[in-house]
Amino acid sequence: MQKFMLMLLVAVLVMASMASAATVWNPAANGIYPPATGNWNDVANWTNGLPVALAPGEVKAVFNVPGAAECVVTDAQTFGQLVQGDNNVGGVIRIQNGGSLTMGVSWSAVGYNNSGCMIVETGGSLVVAGQSGTRFHVGLIDDVADQNDVLFLDGYMEINGEFCLGHEFDGKDSTGAPIVGLVSTAVVNGTLDVDRFVIHTNNCQVDLRRGTIIIDGDQTATIAGYVSDGRLVAFGGDETIVYDLTTNPGRTTVTATKPVDAGVDMITWSGEPVTLDATVRDGVTVVSYAWSAEPNDGVVFSDKTVEDPNVTITKPEPGSILTPVTIVNPGFEDPVLVDGGWTSTPSAWTNGYYDVTAPTVWVVGNSDAGAYNPAAGTDYGGVAPEGDNVMFATSGAGYDRGVRQVLSAKLQANTQYDLSVKVGNPSLYNLAQKGNTTTADYRIELLASGVVVASDTGPSPLDHTTSFITASLTYNSGAGPAQLGQPLEIRILAVNFTTGYGVDFDGVKLTATSPTPDLLTVTLTLVVNDELEDTMTIDVYDDACKAAIIGKGLTADNTGDFNGNCITDPNDLAELAAKWLTGYTMPEPVTKP
Repeated sequence: MQKFMLMLLVAVLVMASMASAATVWNPAANGIYPPATGNWNDVANWTNGLPVALAPGEVKAVFNVPGAAECVVTDAQTFGQLVQGDNNVGGVIRIQNGGSLTMGVSWSAVGYNNSGCMIVETGGSLVVAGQSGTRFHVGLIDDVADQNDVLFLDGYMEINGEFCLGHEFDGKDSTGAPIVGLVSTAVVNGTLDVDRFVIHTNNCQVDLRRGTIIIDGDQTATIAGYVSDGRLVAFGGDETIVYDLTTNPGRTTVTATKPVDAGVDMITWSGEPVTLDATVRDGVTVVSYAWSAEPNDGVVFSDKTVEDPNVTITKPEPGSILTPVTIVNPGFEDPVLVDGGWTSTPSAWTNGYYDVTAPTVWVVGNSDAGAYNPAAGTDYGGVAPEGDNVMFATSGAGYDRGVRQVLSAKLQANTQYDLSVKVGNPSLYNLAQKGNTTTADYRIELLASGVVVASDTGPSPLDHTTSFITASLTYNSGAGPAQLGQPLEIRILAVNFTTGYGVDFDGVKLTATSPTPDLLTVTLTLVVNDELEDTMTIDVYDDACKAAIIGKGLTADNTGDFNGNCITDPNDLAELAAKWLTGYTMPEPVTKP
């Protein structure tokens, strides 16, 4: 019995220690002080290692070291719980573009019982992947007279549970003295997607600006109440909160009217000036206007600093656009290798092979392929065609062996793809290993969704003194390829040959050539007073006729325009006369195509 009780006590203590495991943000121990910032992903910035998920307990990330440098989040981080302002000031956490925090314990807080500030920048995200009882607090306990808990949301936040402000606020600090004014504030310029939305006291406020709040169910009565008592405002109270149940069926969508309207979306054609028509709400004192557009969209403003400038957009001439397709590590330079060094795992490429008895089945596995850095005095005089490294594939009797890479690019319609790869023969290696300078043929393949759409097979160079040759292939996708929208893939191989001969490759390139689209859509952004922002779009066509026919859909209004040039004139009469009394009836039934 005593042994059982001892084991039970040990188990309870272990579980308790795991459940309460915590690591504190303290970048000063890593030599980082304000105004410098520290990165969340640097283990040296934490007292007990990086916060991570650790079943059955969860690691808690604690921010409570006075004067600590700002914490920036630049990548994806998953852990248990966040407590900012835990019995001392919580500093600043900034989630940058591309950064994300995902947590999953029953509650987390920005401002537990002391001040904390979280900034979620555009492109950043925070997700609470909890259950129905999970809460994310902005301000949990109001213990400090000058407590200031702030959330600036420009990115995306998803709370699978409750988003709440002031959950245990009583309006008094820890001494019992009354707290006057706002303690917890959330400024929303991004998207806040929650199961439940609660603002507990008048010491808390959500300031909805350019963003959107989406809440499960019909919460219109709750939102109306928050608006009435000033807990939910738009642009600091200068604008109006609006909400509906139709934008996201079954959910309440909350937005704010805007003090700046960049104008209605428009249609024009290349080179034709457009006069913009922005509106700034009465009562806004305008200090500055700033119009902008993407630099490659061909947009020219008559004056970017006035309310309603003229804008001219030049669309690329009808023809085709050649675009490089992104290939990771196309020259096999990652990892960096010393002269004569090699690796079987060049970054972004994986080994595999075909068995000639099943030539369409790609098998993932060791294929004696990789990358190496030719040493001086060896093949190619130790010089690669591009950079330092080349990729090697080793022949195998009865197999086609090499590497592959699945690209981020997807197969597009009406596009010509051109793949090229440099091919070499490491004849000194082959001579030393096999007593012969000959080697296997090469093959390069372009695939979509694992299906070969084009390939090129040919003889490798005669020896290492012969310049690398360029293997190439071309694939035209057509209007409706079967693999439309599926990932592209490249495979590079040494073809079935006596085992052990090398073939080298370098400089993998893939381009996509597509016709210039009829439509170019550009987005124009207006910023007033360096703060108030709105956008509008302009659809740009090649000419006025295409703008009318395609953009405005006016073909039905001009049925006499037989030649489709947007003008009804004698040329259309000639078109009609050429087909006058021509019969198109079928003389007899035919088979359905």
